[in-house]
Amino acid sequence: MLPRDLNVLESFEKEVGSMIPRISRPTPFSFGFAIDNGRLTGLSLYYCDVSNLPEMLSEANQLRQLHLNCNKLNVLPDSIGMLTSLQELSINRNHLKTIPDSIGNLNLLVLLNLGRNRLTKLPDTIDKLKSLKLLTLNLNKLKEIPNSIGKLFNIKELDISNNKIKQLPDTIGSLSVLEKLFLNNNELTQMPISMKKLRSVTCLDLSNNFLKDLPNEIGNLLSLKRLDLRVNRFKCLPKSIGELKSLQYLDLEKNKLQKLPNSMGNLRSLQNLYLNDNELNRLPKSLKKLKKLKRLDISNNKITPNYISEFEL
Repeated sequence: MLPRDLNVLESFEKEVGSMIPRISRPTPFSFGFAIDNGRLTGLSLYYCDVSNLPEMLSEANQLRQLHLNCNKLNVLPDSIGMLTSLQELSINRNHLKTIPDSIGNLNLLVLLNLGRNRLTKLPDTIDKLKSLKLLTLNLNKLKEIPNSIGKLFNIKELDISNNKIKQLPDTIGSLSVLEKLFLNNNELTQMPISMKKLRSVTCLDLSNNFLKDLPNEIGNLLSLKRLDLRVNRFKCLPKSIGELKSLQYLDLEKNKLQKLPNSMGNLRSLQNLYLNDNELNRLPKSLKKLKKLKRLDISNNKITPNYISEFEL
């Protein structure tokens, strides 16, 4: 190992208070370092009470994986932007309040996990992470998402759940290869019309928000297989929901639904439908067309036992 890489490793050992073992490949939940061709390429310090990153960390310019989950970091230094070989950066469950603008220099970064911190905003430079495929920001204190997020053209999974977001930027519709979007447990009151462009999304979680309406454009999400809308304020659904021919799972639990559109009978791939805890007094007869349906929960509605006996799927 080069002397400068060794110095970086020794500085972390001093911070941790013990020797760090060599392992084949660091993961987010491991403890150890990895070497490739004599250079430090990976480091994972899971649950090590790390509260400071050594200044010489920037010397490890061949570092590809850096996992610092479940530690006590309050600050991410500007020098993090000098780790330009970094492909995976995971700092889940720390005490970070801000992220330095220099993070935008990590243009090879594929995975960025900043969940379970105390972040209140994201730097605009996040749009420079052109290689990013997985971005995790759950369980922070974010109130808004910057418009620049729409430039993350390669992102496939985005988790912004459990924050305080009230509105999404229209630019989110530019994430054309996005497959999984988690927005549950926020304060959303509406979804942008630009969501119609998210044609690659297979999983969309909007549960536990303040949504009253879905835009008609929801019907454009033709790849959608799982849609979670529970614990919102929906009274009705747009007819276009019937266009979701790939949908297998639909959860509408604990809303204020009074009726369902007949077009739901077109959801021929649907296997799980949860309608419990609403205000329904009847179901559309078109639901009898759902031949693949395995689970239907209509408990705690206004549907009478006699009606249920007559309605046989």
